[in-house]
Amino acid sequence: MSSNHRITGAAARGTAVKAALAALSIIFTAAPASATFHLAHIHRIMTGLGASTDVQYVEIDMNASGQNLVSGTKLIAYHTDGSFDHVVLTVASDLSSAQKRPWIMASSAFATAAGITPDFTFDSSAGKGLPARDAMVCWGNPTDPTKPTSFGMVDCVSYGNFTGPGNSFTSAANPLNPFGHGFVNVANTGSSASDFACEDPAMPNNNTLQVGAIVATSPCTGCGNGLVDGGESCDDGDVEFKAGDFCSADCTAVPCGIPTDPSGTLPTAGDALLALRSAVGSVECDLRVCDVDDSTTVTATDALLILESAVGQNIVFNCPV
Repeated sequence: MSSNHRITGAAARGTAVKAALAALSIIFTAAPASATFHLAHIHRIMTGLGASTDVQYVEIDMNASGQNLVSGTKLIAYHTDGSFDHVVLTVASDLSSAQKRPWIMASSAFATAAGITPDFTFDSSAGKGLPARDAMVCWGNPTDPTKPTSFGMVDCVSYGNFTGPGNSFTSAANPLNPFGHGFVNVANTGSSASDFACEDPAMPNNNTLQVGAIVATSPCTGCGNGLVDGGESCDDGDVEFKAGDFCSADCTAVPCGIPTDPSGTLPTAGDALLALRSAVGSVECDLRVCDVDDSTTVTATDALLILESAVGQNIVFNCPV
């Protein structure tokens, strides 16, 4: 074999070795990049305060240092049945600190309520924020945001009457909603029912280690917590009553046909007027209060029946239950 052939063969082998080393270099340099945000979990969440969704936040806690390259990760909302709702926020930049610290994504009203500044801000108006009740919220950088189980998702929390399929992050929903009070992570079983507890006051932490405080407007236990217990006949997650609600401020059911007065025994013209306004869409009235003929919708006929009863006619109401 000529020396030229020997040189050519050696060069080829050298090229192959270099290519192999380059491939290994790509593999080992890519590995840390995939580990720059995923060692973390959802630690706190609140979807509203009082009767409003203005104050919302999700706190992420790092499980290790170096999990600060969060740019491009997404906070994602899913409907009650588990179907995709919308991307609440795509994080625009990385965190400045690579230390093992919490960080917060929150609505613009959060800072005033909590007394600290969130690390990233999202719009909570007009259904753009976190679902208030009966939903699932996830965070990560999934290959397909419409699927909570897609590669790259980091964690999820489901709450209220969420009926969608479970996943490795949340096999069962927490029966409470994080509305009017916060949730805080207390375990790591893969079930939101076990892993999250109601927190009052909520104590969110940002990436500069500032600690906020938000006093609950709905209690963690008893009337107003969203669970029917302790002798309650209803619990809609607050301790307020507005005309048209099915549940009163003390968690007793409002009588059928009397939407303006939870303690009323007889309908009034005001009740008939509210039912009529509901029929034309200007106000809301729960079917269990205003649909007195059980027709599955509130109509002018319901308003007329309530008015006839108010003036003394013998009318039997039949609201859905």
